[in-house]
Amino acid sequence: MKTLPKTLKGALSRLQRTGVGFYTRCADQFGENQPIHEAWMAMARDLEQQEESLKRMPSLFWRQLKEKERGIVQAIHAVLKASAAGSPRNGSLHRRFAEALDFEEPVTLEVCAPLIRLLRIGGNDHSLEFYILVKAHVARILRLVQPFSGDPSLIQRAQNLLEGFEREVQRPRVEVASPVRRKASPTKKQAVKAKAKSRARTKPASARPVRKRRKPLVKPVKMSRRRARR
Repeated sequence: MKTLPKTLKGALSRLQRTGVGFYTRCADQFGENQPIHEAWMAMARDLEQQEESLKRMPSLFWRQLKEKERGIVQAIHAVLKASAAGSPRNGSLHRRFAEALDFEEPVTLEVCAPLIRLLRIGGNDHSLEFYILVKAHVARILRLVQPFSGDPSLIQRAQNLLEGFEREVQRPRVEVASPVRRKASPTKKQAVKAKAKSRARTKPASARPVRKRRKPLVKPVKMSRRRARR
């Protein structure tokens, strides 16, 4: 196997060419079956369009991904190593469907979806274009497997792949929260002052000065008691 590319741009290009080669071999194998042949060739053209879309990305975008590309590059290397042996020239259609899903599942969920999220966060205009191309490709796999596989498990895998792609792409972006400044705890001296100030504002009723009663305007009249007559 050739040396694996170290940069994300080079690894993506190698990955797309590997997929194009696989689908082209599948198309050649089923050349006599026109619908199947055309479907495989359409899958190969999808990956070519994806590669062209990535080539149109500005160089600034690739430089900005230097700190975030490691995980995607590792996922690409894992797929390339698994595909190093290539696909044999003979095999059933069912086997080709299974191999296509084995290839597309990690590529779609671990490479394309994270890349689209990075494109979206960077505000790149190509994010929508690349997203549409990838989604159309995954939907094409489902349309190919459903009528021709006859295997519910393969159909379920294709459906799960499309749903998983949408779920991964729509994951909320993770924002780096700015640190919240906490108020410094008051010193002991400041706390004593604040406590004394609070007490001064709300004095208890016993501490308030008692107002003197005013003298009555009319003096009380003393009534003499008379002795009762017998």
